[in-house]
Amino acid sequence: MLPKPTDLLLKQKVKLYNNIAKSGDCVGCLHADLQVYPSPRITWEFETLGDMACEPKKARRKLENPLVGSWFSIEEPYVGRQGWGTVVGQPRVSLGGAARQVHYGDLDNRFHSFTFYLLNARFQEKSLEGQKWVEKLIKVEGKEGSRDAGQATEGRLITVSIDNTWNIGLETRQEALTWLASNQSNIGTLITTVGRLYHPKDDESKSRKMTETPTLTMGEAQERLNILSRLLSFANGGYLGPLFIKGVRQSETDLEFAATVLAYETTPLEQLGTSWITMDSDLGTYMRCFTALDRMLSISPWDEVFNLILIWYFQAIQPSSAQVRGKPWPVVANAVGAALA
Repeated sequence: MLPKPTDLLLKQKVKLYNNIAKSGDCVGCLHADLQVYPSPRITWEFETLGDMACEPKKARRKLENPLVGSWFSIEEPYVGRQGWGTVVGQPRVSLGGAARQVHYGDLDNRFHSFTFYLLNARFQEKSLEGQKWVEKLIKVEGKEGSRDAGQATEGRLITVSIDNTWNIGLETRQEALTWLASNQSNIGTLITTVGRLYHPKDDESKSRKMTETPTLTMGEAQERLNILSRLLSFANGGYLGPLFIKGVRQSETDLEFAATVLAYETTPLEQLGTSWITMDSDLGTYMRCFTALDRMLSISPWDEVFNLILIWYFQAIQPSSAQVRGKPWPVVANAVGAALA
């Protein structure tokens, strides 16, 4: 069962799976959680069932076979602990560990739209303040390509076209904006923003034939969202990315779903640098730079250099209180120069 949006937004921990699963020939009970706060982490626990104690095969600190349940799987389960015992006189083997990602359904299918969830998207909080100021000043509902989710006090919704085929929409509700606000002094990570990757004509015609609607695989969608994450990370003052991505495939009679959960690199709220987003910033125009960034990252050496420059930039704008292993995060002169070039 896929988690609902209400299970994800501003929640510290989310249950991903709790049912029967197997690894190779071993059958048992699998429990998997997504720990969001204070940092993203996927954990799992597996206990074998049956008259004989079946021990899943391991190699190099991970199971040789994936953990496969009902419409759920962990492809690379890393083992952190293993124990033996008995339950009602029957031997049991229990294992636990972590995973980089888990899947629901068939990721090889093609999907018409995607919903994704971002952590610590403080740039939305900054842009909302600017949008309030613009509305008060010139008496308009919003700029072309963006609008508020309901009233200005209820959240922020912005939609932009990233190419001739796909749109991206981002919504951050007021309770999340309140948690993100710098004057709240919150720490850690929480899911704050719901995004959509979809075809713009989805909203114009419900009678459109599904065979005519563009599709992407989950892997293709993830590649686009990774590029979007780099673009938004630069505006956010720290790393953010899609922790949960759900694909939807529409047919003439039914809907099909699949999803992937990622332990994505994210900067905790207290370590986010000051964003360059201001009251005058047009977030919609900035997000339309997606296509240019996509082209740039396909050319050497930018495909490798851009991530390094991001690291230097984050070091340059880090809060003065940010530390690594109890010491201030050092910034060398050439790093600052590269970040500001």
